[in-house]
Amino acid sequence: MSVYKYEDMKRFNQTLLIFGVILIAFNLRPSITAVGPLIGMISSDLQLPGWSLGLITSLPLIGFAIMSPITPLLSRRYSNEVVVIGGMVTLAIGMVLRSIPMIFFLFAGTILIGVGIAVANVLLPGIIKERFPDNVGMMTGVYSTAMGLMAALASGLSIPLAGLFNNSWEL
Repeated sequence: MSVYKYEDMKRFNQTLLIFGVILIAFNLRPSITAVGPLIGMISSDLQLPGWSLGLITSLPLIGFAIMSPITPLLSRRYSNEVVVIGGMVTLAIGMVLRSIPMIFFLFAGTILIGVGIAVANVLLPGIIKERFPDNVGMMTGVYSTAMGLMAALASGLSIPLAGLFNNSWEL
């Protein structure tokens, strides 16, 4: 393989990694920030008492607290990237479960969302430092901006999107 092809492949891999970091960052806040505006719909649909509404917004933080100390142990055993992929799969499963309009699935999915997000919250900054040692500041800025942008969009668009689906919070 010529040096030219090696450099092209290296650039392609870095570009792919940048997109991967951005896609992961896009998914770290919306499933939390979209719930607040929809809490009234969720409450009336499932007939939830007030205390459980507070629990819905607290469960992701409980997931963070449980998973954050465990994540480094998992990454030492499997690798940062493998554990982050596992966290994203857990997040996706949590999102699907939470969309099932039954109280058990709402709570189970919400805790899984917190667990999945916690994994990426812990490991993604380390992956950035490891894979982009000369551009840590820039990549951290890209990661933080992507996270904040999607958090704001999810919060601002959750009610209009629910309206498009006949006031269905599930979708």
